[in-house]
Amino acid sequence: METREFCTANPPCGAVRGSIERGMKVFRGVTYAVAERFALPEKCAWDGVRDALEFGNGCPQGRAFYDESVLSPFYYNEFRRGLTLRHGENCLCLNIFAPENADRAPVLVFLHGGAFAHGSSDELPFDGEEICKRGVVLVTVNYRLNIFGFVSDGSVPYNLGLHDQIAALRWVNGNISAFGGDPDNVTLSGQSAGAISTQVLALNDEVKTLVKRVFMMSGGGFVKGIFRPHGTGSTERLARLTMKNAGVQSFADLKSLDAKTLYDAWNAAFKTSPLMQLAVLPAMDGVVAKKENYDAFSRESQLPALIGVTSHDLVAPLMRSAAKNYAKTSPAACWQYLFSKEPPGGGKKGAWHSADLWYVFGTLSRSHRPFGEDDRELSRRMTDAVCAFARDGVPRTDGAPWGRAPYYREYFP
Repeated sequence: METREFCTANPPCGAVRGSIERGMKVFRGVTYAVAERFALPEKCAWDGVRDALEFGNGCPQGRAFYDESVLSPFYYNEFRRGLTLRHGENCLCLNIFAPENADRAPVLVFLHGGAFAHGSSDELPFDGEEICKRGVVLVTVNYRLNIFGFVSDGSVPYNLGLHDQIAALRWVNGNISAFGGDPDNVTLSGQSAGAISTQVLALNDEVKTLVKRVFMMSGGGFVKGIFRPHGTGSTERLARLTMKNAGVQSFADLKSLDAKTLYDAWNAAFKTSPLMQLAVLPAMDGVVAKKENYDAFSRESQLPALIGVTSHDLVAPLMRSAAKNYAKTSPAACWQYLFSKEPPGGGKKGAWHSADLWYVFGTLSRSHRPFGEDDRELSRRMTDAVCAFARDGVPRTDGAPWGRAPYYREYFP
């Protein structure tokens, strides 16, 4: 029988019981907000002590209803095989990995990827042991996705998933000190859709008061072009097609459907064309994402940024160009890296999209891949650099600070 040592934290939201594991205090599935379907997240609190011993729900998505080994075999095998994942609409929860003796430690908040349609914070790479060893608190966040988080006909708020992420940052600001974190030294980070989210939030006036810097992996730098938040028209078209598929007359009628029926109606609409697949990207709603903030990007104060891409990323030339242009245009200090190590074990050629997750989090031992000593050394350097950036805003390798972008790029390996 498993023996577990417990610990308790007493943040303003309410006490939570976690566990002590591998030199960390770990709190899983902590509720940071509550929300009805298609409604804005609301602050929550509780009396007594809540258990925070198990991961919470991820947002309903394809793998909640269908065999993901068929839907997405490569990424299922890579990041989720062997896991028992839970899904439900009460998914606004986060996980905290804190050094056991943390006291006003820097905080790294991470937003998972998944094309704004799938993913969760409890996948295999997302563990805090190596980050905590370097004196940094890691917070991983679930937020609403697909029809539940990024579709609106205008009758309900746009970008609900982004509103969730802001609610999580507010929670961190008000509660993380009880876990040993410093609310005045928070780095917001994300990968893929999480990086695009991070870039959108980095231009948000409120978020600039909640975080000090941003780290974007395979998705940062899209201030212009196709991944800049679009107008609301495309998400409204997707909403209308979803309503048609569901056989309802109004968006409000979608509230009464069970989660699978709603997901299926959305998914059928989502798959009608590549343009529809862009419709779940963040929209320029005038609330979270404001056109004037993008237009004035080079003239306004911005957050320092670390931006990483992989050599065989999705649309790799676009990713590299976007990162370089962001660094050229931003008034703030920026750094970049190019990750080119092909993970051992086959499956895809080159350093594919998301390949650097294992290395940044230092979680190679959780992977099925036959990583060697060269991989572990590369991972050490990357985790060191990211944690240095989270501590004081300058990435370092073996103690040496990186040169700033765009005129210098750190290459891994």
